[in-house]
Amino acid sequence: MNRSPLILLGLGLLVLLGPAPGVRAEERWSLVAVGKLKQSVQFKGWDADSKSTLEEALDHLRDRWDLKFDVNENAFRQDNVEQALQTHITETAIPPMIGVRLETVLCKFLSRVPAASGATYVIRADRIEITTVAAVRQEFWGKDHQGPFLPLVHADFTKTGLEQALKDLAEQADFNIILDGRVEEKGKTAVTARLSNVPLDTAVRMLADMADLQPVLMDNTLYVTTRDNAARLEKQQQKPARPNPPPSEDKR
Repeated sequence: MNRSPLILLGLGLLVLLGPAPGVRAEERWSLVAVGKLKQSVQFKGWDADSKSTLEEALDHLRDRWDLKFDVNENAFRQDNVEQALQTHITETAIPPMIGVRLETVLCKFLSRVPAASGATYVIRADRIEITTVAAVRQEFWGKDHQGPFLPLVHADFTKTGLEQALKDLAEQADFNIILDGRVEEKGKTAVTARLSNVPLDTAVRMLADMADLQPVLMDNTLYVTTRDNAARLEKQQQKPARPNPPPSEDKR
């Protein structure tokens, strides 16, 4: 069985995402886990004949990265997977992934689990919970929410400039966040917040509000601007597209 180790390329991000001094150890584990999952790694792949299970894959990550996992068995049963940990994830080979985030490797493992809504993970205060997309959406957005479902983020900001805080969230969530250049001074506003499993758009909205700004979602980008400009852009996006006129028939 070909199980090559994951190789750490750098430690800087783990330090940058570390908690503020004075935070209790049990409260900062989630931030440490975020840092580890964002690390760039090399994964040399697993052969199809390894017959590896999800449990073995999680053990592989746990042993090498000092991570803690827990599987929400009830969520998987509701998604038609009776024994999630025993799922064989190498029916086909897992190809090499070089220079990717550790979370990319984890998500590749989870993509092999045949949950009806898909398998995913949530970073808790003391562990990484392996669960289903349906369970996550039910817990954090509720059954009536129609989207968008932006990534959940963790952060501990203490008098951090808004612009820097937005950059940190954009990097963590791998999502575009743009601060209007015309509000540069407000981008220096100091913000303080401890975020745990907060949808990215909610986190950005709360931080922007501290500087009297407002975000607007434009395709795959959160644009933080003035309240008036955000209202104008949202109104533009709500305008229904004008239907194309029916083709005219030539009259002869």
